[in-house]
Amino acid sequence: MLSGMQNELVRTFLENRGLLFGFLQALTRDLDLAEEAFQEVGLRVMQQAAKGAHVARILPWLREVARNVVADQFRARARAPLPAPLEALVVQAFDENEVSADEIRARRRALSECLERLTERVRGLFRLRYAEGSSLDEAAHSIGWTPESVKVAMARARKTLLDCMQTKLNAAEA
Repeated sequence: MLSGMQNELVRTFLENRGLLFGFLQALTRDLDLAEEAFQEVGLRVMQQAAKGAHVARILPWLREVARNVVADQFRARARAPLPAPLEALVVQAFDENEVSADEIRARRRALSECLERLTERVRGLFRLRYAEGSSLDEAAHSIGWTPESVKVAMARARKTLLDCMQTKLNAAEA
């Protein structure tokens, strides 16, 4: 039988499975890898619950476990993780504050709306770099730009996305 804290750990994991799975999917960019990672996180939660582990802030702890599982997956497959700027956007969307599922949905909606404001060419660059895993040189070659131009365009687009999201989220709170 699990104690109160153990029950809380497992209960919080189960109650936030959609949020956690979305986080894993954003980090892995692969549905199957996200499912594998989710199962591994579940195993680690059960192991900690069985040990009687005390976790003060469960959601941030779950996200950290998820990040570690994904890092382990990438190392095992010798696959590159998300580039740091995109991972920062993902982590910001699921930041260390314990936010509600409604807040996460609002952030995703804001990101989706803000992505639509980017030009098709820049959205294509994001697809090439982050969804298809193309290198900077490959992405530049495919659209006829220099790698430096792609780098600058993507940096500006990430800044635009961040500013747009903050504006939308602040307006929604007001």
